[in-house]
Amino acid sequence: MSWEVELNTHAERELEKLPDMIIQPIVDQLIRLKKNPFPKGARKLKGHTGYRLRIGEYRVLYEVDQKAKKVIIYSIGHRRQVYR
Repeated sequence: MSWEVELNTHAERELEKLPDMIIQPIVDQLIRLKKNPFPKGARKLKGHTGYRLRIGEYRVLYEVDQKAKKVIIYSIGHRRQVYR
């Protein structure tokens, strides 16, 4: 059962701006979302729609479309800035 993972343009730009040492762990987590969009450690956001995935001091914010079997990444960034 495979899900489609899609980054919107805002998330793509944020990913490109991250330090090189953090990009690969984030990409690895995004690939894992294809198998399970609700991995251990993923939390439902309060005050926002979607979920967050913690990768060290960085966060990936995403929504899940159950009908289309799609995970839409809408923000990637440092924990101090990603929720703004």
